[in-house]
Amino acid sequence: MQVPNFTNTMLNRVAQGDMSILDEEHDFTLTEYAKYKYWNALSVASTKGHLNLVNRLLEIDEVRANATAEDNWALRYAAAGGYLDIVNSLLKIDEVRANATVVNNEALIVAAQNGHLDVVNRLLEIDEVRANAVVL
Repeated sequence: MQVPNFTNTMLNRVAQGDMSILDEEHDFTLTEYAKYKYWNALSVASTKGHLNLVNRLLEIDEVRANATAEDNWALRYAAAGGYLDIVNSLLKIDEVRANATVVNNEALIVAAQNGHLDVVNRLLEIDEVRANAVVL
């Protein structure tokens, strides 16, 4: 999954997986509108598959509290990329898990379309995802 070039240097560094950014003072909840979406550090790291960065970001209370931003963007794009470990990290957050079916079960659908059976099976462990699964 491609992420855009951001005007915000911090988001570009997150996209590159730069862990040293965590040693600096930043507002990791900051969003930038690019390519018709709002991006934040967690959604960028999840989209790019940077597990260590995602886990460290989730240790920040403000980031964790905002993990469902933009209709669970981080979960949906981690699922699309097949990043099972990131999906699992995100699903440890009650609000993320409770909203796993947003946008018509998109996390499940994109994981299936991209052939990520392990992610599909993980999402199907959630009762609401299973109940809202549609046969196409």
